Amino acid sequence: MTIAPDALTVPGSVGGYTVKSINALRLTMPVPANATLLGVTLSGGSGLGSTPSVAVNGTNIVLSVPGPIGGGQSFTLPAVTLQLQAGATGTTITTQLGGNSYSDPGLTFNASVPVWIFTLNVPTACYPQPNPVLSSTRVE
Repeated sequence: MTIAPDALTVPGSVGGYTVKSINALRLTMPVPANATLLGVTLSGGSGLGSTPSVAVNGTNIVLSVPGPIGGGQSFTLPAVTLQLQAGATGTTITTQLGGNSYSDPGLTFNASVPVWIFTLNVPTACYPQPNPVLSSTRVE
């Protein structure tokens, strides 16, 4: 299964404050139920300011982009390809984003925001609510 995100744009400002950049972006996806993860690879991506990486952390796949990605800049996260071994016949394998609360976010990053003579590093965390199914495969 391959999850290929659309292009995104870092806001140039939020709440009247300029966003200089974002960094330390982490996107979490659970390893799909009813399948065994054999491997995960990245391909593509643009405007990321650095080389992204992917790792398996327990039951989650974590895409990391150190950045920085400039405020107002468009970027595309790399496609994440999961090599899966299907589980039992009659089950369904679905992919979704991770996170279900601010204490268990699916997306985190730091925003660099100049305020007067200082630049603040603002940690940001979010999660999808509701959490849509990105792909679904029935095992026959």
